[in-house]
Parts: sequence; C-alpha cells; structure tokens
Amino acid sequence: MANASTPKLHHDMVALNVMMTEVADLIEEGMSAVNAFKDVAFRSAYTEGQIRTAWYSASNAMRSVVSHGHRKLSQEQEDMLIAILQGFSRINMALAPRDVVALVPECFNVVVDNAWVSRFKQRYRDKLTVKVCNTLSKKRNAPAVIDDVEGFIASFSRFGPYPERATYNTD
Repeated sequence: MANASTPKLHHDMVALNVMMTEVADLIEEGMSAVNAFKDVAFRSAYTEGQIRTAWYSASNAMRSVVSHGHRKLSQEQEDMLIAILQGFSRINMALAPRDVVALVPECFNVVVDNAWVSRFKQRYRDKLTVKVCNTLSKKRNAPAVIDDVEGFIASFSRFGPYPERATYNTD
C-alpha cells in the first residue's frame, strides 16, 4: 500500500530533477555554481541551501558538468585540453606552460596563469606524462621531415582510435 506522501515525494523528485538540469545549464553557460543556485532558488519554492545540497548530493553524471564552483574549465573542456596536450606530445612538440596559458583563452575563452597550468598538470600527471617528449635533432627537425611525420600519423589515424596498449613510441 502506498504511503500518502508518495505523490508529494514523486512531485518533489521531479521538481528537483528539473532544477538540477537548470543549474547544470546555467553552469554550462558560464555562470558560477553559487550564482546558479541563487538564480534557480529565486525562481522556485526551494531555498538556495536546499538546491546546493541537492546539487552536491546528485549523481556523478549530473555533477560531471563542473565538479567545483571555482573550477575554470568544465570536465569536458579539461578532457579536450588533455587531448590537445597529448596530441602535441605525440608529434614531439610538447607545449611549455606559457604556451598552455596562451592556448586556453583561444580554445575556451578562459584566462589562466602559470599556477593554474601547474595545478592542472599535477592533477592529470597520469595522462600527461606517459612518456617524456624530446625535441627532434636539428637534422630531423626540418619542415619536410615534420610534414612527413604528420602525413604518416594522418594515414593511420583514419583506422583509429587505437587502445592505449596498441600505442607505441617509435623512432
């Protein structure tokens, strides 16, 4: 037998789900989590604290948009930055921190500094330090050689993506 509060509980769960989606959309548009909680609370029957508690108690799938209100990039943007950095590393052109500081605003319209880059690299060191990148020697650093290497990589990338265990560093 259903409890008398079941319809209200169901209604509350649906309302909270809608509000969590609104919070996620606002954060994805660039609003801070704190301001998103305030905005949604202003338009609902719930307090800012209730919405904040529901947000942080929500599933990982719902929170995957941004894991912290002060985080500069969403998880999806950080994953894209990791892929970019790995791509440069794979073609033997690892980016220095100053290059990353210049790259992030171009890609994501977010300003970062060297300290942020250092923390980012520390947070993802397992994905960014798979191998040490060494620059090519001068005789192998000619534009024609680099073009040949990029062409070679492009010819195999159409068959990818390759699993990590099938990726080799060859010389």
